Amino acid sequence: MADIDDLIRDLNKIQENSEKAMKNTIMKILSDANEIVVDKTPVGDTGDLHKDWNIEVDGKKGMLFNDMEYAPHVEFGHRVRGGGGGGKKRRKGNKKKKVREKGRKDGKAKGSPVEGVYMLRDTMNQIKSNMDYYGEYYIKELGLEND
Repeated sequence: MADIDDLIRDLNKIQENSEKAMKNTIMKILSDANEIVVDKTPVGDTGDLHKDWNIEVDGKKGMLFNDMEYAPHVEFGHRVRGGGGGGKKRRKGNKKKKVREKGRKDGKAKGSPVEGVYMLRDTMNQIKSNMDYYGEYYIKELGLEND
């Protein structure tokens, strides 16, 4: 009879604590992911991308996002077009002599790819590899860890 009483007690705990435990676990996962992704995000010229990571939780789902316009270009990479103004220009009066080509700050040619940083992808892979920990965290939040 004690086994049935224990089962009923555990089921009551789960019923009482499940919503709060789920929300706390989602927040824990997203907070950990936010900490990791901020460390992986390049600071850049202004630091805006680095500072603009956000967390939203709505019921049973949560989201970690960065709404800077250029975030996808940093995440996945891109090609440089134009390279900062003009291409090869000729000086007036001397059609044979060329002025140096303006290009990227890193010295690579215009039109060459800029590799993606994959800060969010790598963060989510790291979080996925720790799902056992988050499962245990959820059980603890349910109030069942000492049973």
